[in-house]
Amino acid sequence: MAGKKKKQVAGDTLQKRSQLGEIWHRLKKNKLAMVSLGFIVILVLAVSFADFIAPYPYDQIDLANALQKPSLKHLMGTDDFGRDLFSRILYGGRISLLVAFCTVMISIVVSAILGAAAGYFGGWFDSVVMRVVDVFMAIPGMLLAISIAAALGSGIVNTALAITISNIPGLTRVVRSSVLLVYSSCHCVWRLQRSYYSPSYYPQYVSASDCAGFSQVWGCNFVHCWYELYRSRH
Repeated sequence: MAGKKKKQVAGDTLQKRSQLGEIWHRLKKNKLAMVSLGFIVILVLAVSFADFIAPYPYDQIDLANALQKPSLKHLMGTDDFGRDLFSRILYGGRISLLVAFCTVMISIVVSAILGAAAGYFGGWFDSVVMRVVDVFMAIPGMLLAISIAAALGSGIVNTALAITISNIPGLTRVVRSSVLLVYSSCHCVWRLQRSYYSPSYYPQYVSASDCAGFSQVWGCNFVHCWYELYRSRH
């Protein structure tokens, strides 16, 4: 009885676990992922509290100590103007993380809208969006970002915009594929309910499983299971 209660409690806990909880649970099992997460947290904290961690102001010029090697006084040495490199890296990391965060968030939002709309509506809209995506994806991402940045000019905003535009095509295609997968699955279920397990729709189930990314063997097994259910009800 005790064993059954433990299994039931474990099953209830697994069902009640949210999506974020499931992600964290899987993340904890991967040691390399936890080490990477710890490194990212340390990096973000160091950059956020650069005012307290940096030993020198990032713009302090000391020509007498120019081009110094790493030492206890200057952990990463100095540049040709005598500025402390460790302090400049901490302060510069703020801009890098801000640009990275903004570019990723904007890319995700725009790609989600375009990909979801293209996958859901289909037709001419899907064709136009995918052809534009194909044009951008024909150019390597780094080269595309450099070209856009050169056309827009220097500056943090232009650089972030160039990186964002170069990230949108690939993410758009991924979102569109996911929408089509979900749409195909829902359409298959709808056909199954409408036909009341009718054998006349079995070839469509196999085709739907093939389009959804599954093998035709999986579709045949699916058909076999529903055929047995159909025979039991008739």
